[in-house]
Amino acid sequence: MVDPVRTESVVLTNLFLDGQAANCIEENDHRDLIVSIATGLLVVPKVETFTADGTWTKETPNGGTVALIEVWGAGGSGGQARNAVGGAGGGGGAYVSTMVLVSSLGATEAVVVGAGGASVTLADTDGNAGGTASFDIVSAFGGGGGTRQNADGSGGGGGGGSIAVGQLGSTGTGGNGGVPDGGAGGTSGNIGADSSFGGGGGGGGSTSGSTGGRSDHGGAGGGGSGTSGNGGAGGATKRGGGGGGGSSGTATAGAGGASDFGGNGGGGATGATAGVAGTQPGGGGGGTETGNTGVGADGQVRITVW
Repeated sequence: MVDPVRTESVVLTNLFLDGQAANCIEENDHRDLIVSIATGLLVVPKVETFTADGTWTKETPNGGTVALIEVWGAGGSGGQARNAVGGAGGGGGAYVSTMVLVSSLGATEAVVVGAGGASVTLADTDGNAGGTASFDIVSAFGGGGGTRQNADGSGGGGGGGSIAVGQLGSTGTGGNGGVPDGGAGGTSGNIGADSSFGGGGGGGGSTSGSTGGRSDHGGAGGGGSGTSGNGGAGGATKRGGGGGGGSSGTATAGAGGASDFGGNGGGGATGATAGVAGTQPGGGGGGTETGNTGVGADGQVRITVW
């Protein structure tokens, strides 16, 4: 009788070695296809999701052959302004994945999820960047913090990338997304640039804040703040964390950006209302006028073994 576990191992190992599985995961569109292969061969993948730091332990014997490692960086927190001026939203954390042979992993591996950027409680203060999540050789960087108040509006934090954290914005200009291929921050009310694998650029601040740049695999950029117009919405992303929304001095704050498979960004707030926290994994926090800013969400690590 054919051992279904061994059959599954051969199929997935061959996929891994000829690059097909790597391509599937790189495109992030066919994870379910690989899971269905395992299911069709009567093999139930073991999925472990870490929402806090911990230790992964390899099962022996029959601990599987191939592991899919998925890592989300943490979101940055929003910036806090002062009366009649808004703070910008924090950038979302990146998503990075790879497939490895289980034999290449140690008996135990440290899991670090990365802490979300802490809430800002003092007026005229920049938001904090999100932490880096990691497992073995895989790391995903956090989003940049939202910028504090500026007379010309504040730029949103850049989304995290697979190599670097998203950058903090500046007066009227959003932070650049983390590399590789990070999107440029928007300037003077312009939308942050999009990116495929790096972080989206933060939205520019102006009379009205602009939307953060979107990303397919990286974190999305935070929304820029408005001085008298609306705050910019956080950028959207497919796999990373959504960007936090920007605040406004006198109008409507921006909504948090959505993520298909990561955490959503938190919305901005006006007046003394607190900004909305990002959702795990990796959502950026919302910017505020005088209330406490939205916390960036923690990252996450998920290991699926066949």
